[in-house]
Amino acid sequence: MYYLQNPITSYVKTYRATTLITICVCIMYLITSRFPLAKQIFMIHPQFVFLADISYLSIFGKISLITHMFVHLNISHLLSNVVFFLLFGAIVERRLGYKRFMIFLLVSCTLTGILWAGINIEPVFNQHNNTEEYFRVAGLSGVLFSCIAVSGWALSSQYLTYYGITLFCIELAQAVNSYFAQDVDLIKKIRDTTLYAAHDAHVAGYIAGIVVFSVLMLIERRNRDVKSN
Repeated sequence: MYYLQNPITSYVKTYRATTLITICVCIMYLITSRFPLAKQIFMIHPQFVFLADISYLSIFGKISLITHMFVHLNISHLLSNVVFFLLFGAIVERRLGYKRFMIFLLVSCTLTGILWAGINIEPVFNQHNNTEEYFRVAGLSGVLFSCIAVSGWALSSQYLTYYGITLFCIELAQAVNSYFAQDVDLIKKIRDTTLYAAHDAHVAGYIAGIVVFSVLMLIERRNRDVKSN
């Protein structure tokens, strides 16, 4: 006798890490919707990431390298990231397994945050009110792009590889365009994550994903060679 298994239950059992991260992201959205201050705390503020002291700003700056991926600004931001993460995260988790995929996510997230903060360490001068502004970033999209970057590799699919490369080129063009923009309003339209996608964070996530996945594959190959010998 054959039993039809619930597809949701099957997905949860097979892709535990992807499911766990998604649940945590949704819970964090409910918390930050109720307590907006938490949203500001857990986003990356680049001016605090590289502080060398042990002040609370420095501590939260370091912690935000992980926590920023759980914070989303509105429901559309949340849903767009979660839907694609459930797809591409599952592809990578199937190749790496639960433990290594969690390592991949956490290290990629941290590296993405460091790269993004390094790019945005200098404030942007707002000519309208004569003030300097720092950009902030939040969301799962950085880690999502890490998954997209290696999904073709993980699934041995040329189509996914070409898709990832095409998407990377588009995001890179937008990031470069915003980096050299002189008008603060134009920069905000392209980079400010309060309203628009942070293309430079996507580029950082893509690069971080390739680096971390490559290291994991090298370790896997070395372990396999040791066992064969």
